[in-house]
Amino acid sequence: MLVCRHWRKVALDTVGLWASIDIKGFSRETWNSDPNSPACLERVEKAARYLAMVLPQTKGAKLEIQVSDGTVAVATLPGIVGQQSHRLRSLHALFCQLDAREHVMRLLMEATFPALIRLDMSYYGGISVDVTPVEERTRLHNLTLDRFPALRILRHTAISIYETSIPLFHQLTVLDLEICS
Repeated sequence: MLVCRHWRKVALDTVGLWASIDIKGFSRETWNSDPNSPACLERVEKAARYLAMVLPQTKGAKLEIQVSDGTVAVATLPGIVGQQSHRLRSLHALFCQLDAREHVMRLLMEATFPALIRLDMSYYGGISVDVTPVEERTRLHNLTLDRFPALRILRHTAISIYETSIPLFHQLTVLDLEICS
């Protein structure tokens, strides 16, 4: 199907069509596969090409990003956070490996997100046994008001029971924590 030049230009110039970025990458076969496998590397490369195409079309608009592949999230989110954290409005990442989620959480705890309203870090990998020593895990108490002033919705699954105090609880309108010990 061909699209005339006019409607193509309209679509390319309509920021709202581009500002919501959904990166899907896993399939049942690659759900828990090795991050260095050819299938994972191909997914990461496709995601990087997709982001390189889409981000310029957003023209500075606030971004809503959903990544449903932990391997792709680990590979692509550092660049997004490093360059786009000031305009990130929503971030939802789905992980099937706790170490991948831990890597992304460490990254998030080091940046400032003035526009981030929704943060959802979900783990769906079956029963979680986090063998990382407690003192080395990323703690949610790093979610501070000065770095996340707009945050209103926090969803975080498979957190450890030691996460008892998050400084910005009082500003949240939705708090959804699934706790595991």
